[in-house]
Amino acid sequence: MPSGFRNPFQGKFRQTESVAPDLFGEPDITVPMAVEFLKTCDSYQLQLFALLIFYGLRASEPCFLFRDNLTSDGWLKVVCLPQISYRTKGRRDKRLPLLEPIRILFEKQPRHTEAGLLLHRRSVWEGIEKSPLVSYSLDEITKEYTRRCRKSTNLSAEQGIQIRDQLLQEAGGLKYDHIENEFHRLADQLSWPAEATLKDFRHLFSTAMMNAGMPEYYRKYLMGHAVSKSAISTYTHLDQLREHYLEAAQRQFLPLIEVFTRRSNELVSAA
Repeated sequence: MPSGFRNPFQGKFRQTESVAPDLFGEPDITVPMAVEFLKTCDSYQLQLFALLIFYGLRASEPCFLFRDNLTSDGWLKVVCLPQISYRTKGRRDKRLPLLEPIRILFEKQPRHTEAGLLLHRRSVWEGIEKSPLVSYSLDEITKEYTRRCRKSTNLSAEQGIQIRDQLLQEAGGLKYDHIENEFHRLADQLSWPAEATLKDFRHLFSTAMMNAGMPEYYRKYLMGHAVSKSAISTYTHLDQLREHYLEAAQRQFLPLIEVFTRRSNELVSAA
């Protein structure tokens, strides 16, 4: 081949000089590290990071959770909201079985409203900043979103997202940057290595669920990944999700559950 020839069928990912991570090594955030992390959390941070640690949520997903997503029978629904131009990265709905201490924490938070977003940015949560739509339910946000969109002719997808983001801002919502800033504040306090990032909570979660023996279909569902397009996936129902998750959490996350429960009780009692 002549000098400088490049195979047109070779994707860019094959040309990178980066090396794939060592899958035999520990995640950059381990269970003992996460235990110390939870011990250091204040009341605001505890509710925020509980969902990332115990369920491996993508860091942007908590920004779109409403109190409507909490069910009376102990589930947290993480779903696409096409009515306000939001879809999860995996474009998949899922529901997560709530651990009892997490359910209690969200129910007993002294500053929460009966409706509205499940999580707010710190300034709103602490009462420093007033947000006009802070108590709006998902249904009310949807109606307001539709009303504002109708004001524009030939509305583009980007403009729709801008309207949605402005609405969530007025509802006291937080953004990825807010979560990342809270993470780095704690990581610096604990002198964690720079390699540790928010995404490593997902690595920790997925690894722990695998080590606990959770079936792959269940793990993929909880991570928001496509299970499969094969017929066997269509015929297989995840009817023991709660049982598999609770068993795996007890086997791999027991130190985390214990410190979370203790820290949660301390903060609720002090409020």
